[in-house]
Amino acid sequence: MDMIIVAALVYYTSIRPGTKTGDPVVTDNRALKYDPNGMIMYKQCDEYNHLRRKAKRQDVSTEVQPLHKGPLPIKRSQYQQPQY
Repeated sequence: MDMIIVAALVYYTSIRPGTKTGDPVVTDNRALKYDPNGMIMYKQCDEYNHLRRKAKRQDVSTEVQPLHKGPLPIKRSQYQQPQY
């Protein structure tokens, strides 16, 4: 695999929806949804809400090496009898 060159990394310091005591915490989230624009949305009841935290950007001028040379092998029993 080739090296991946990343121009800017976008990251969040926390995915907690609230900031103060008594606000919702991470364990209250039912689902997380990632938008290709870089926004993360969380779901607690019926609808998705935008995460109120600001995304941080970090400019990267280095090349990022992939963690693995190829797909990781899995045992035949793991994909023949998946547990849902």
